[in-house]
Amino acid sequence: MKLSDLVKDKNVLLVGNSKSLLEWDNAALIDSYEFVIRFNLSIGKLHNYNIGNKCDAWIFAMCDEYAINQTYRNSRIKPRVCVRYGDPFNIGEVNIVLDVNKDDVRRELRIGTDLHPTTGVVTTWYMLNRAKPKSLSLIGFDSFKNPNFYTPKFHTRGHNLDAETAYLKQISATIL
Repeated sequence: MKLSDLVKDKNVLLVGNSKSLLEWDNAALIDSYEFVIRFNLSIGKLHNYNIGNKCDAWIFAMCDEYAINQTYRNSRIKPRVCVRYGDPFNIGEVNIVLDVNKDDVRRELRIGTDLHPTTGVVTTWYMLNRAKPKSLSLIGFDSFKNPNFYTPKFHTRGHNLDAETAYLKQISATIL
């Protein structure tokens, strides 16, 4: 099974982790989408904020198996599908690996191989180039202009945020 199979012909929302999500009550909007994807540590904190409860798939790129298992275990909202780069872990009902080559994303963003595109941008690229859902929307993406909503400290080392911002602006006409 591939993520592209799960989102085919669906209205998909990618929910980023920006603190900007907390500026408005987005819960009803987020929960209204046919297929909602969330990222990294966010699922363990959803119950603390009014940013919706829906999470059809959880995509994580963290390498630390302990952090991933703890986040899933402590989450009140359990995604049915857990998606990971590399080898999947045995969590959730369905475990799959994101079938994307990060070098393809690096080329499009024009960043070197020593940098890593963020999970949200890789997933956005994947949706537009591999999955082809009926529609794709993004919320809570600001290329780390604000910290994420669940922790005041965030790590941007190893990412090219200017390139990611330019990419998101370039594709915005396609996804809005």
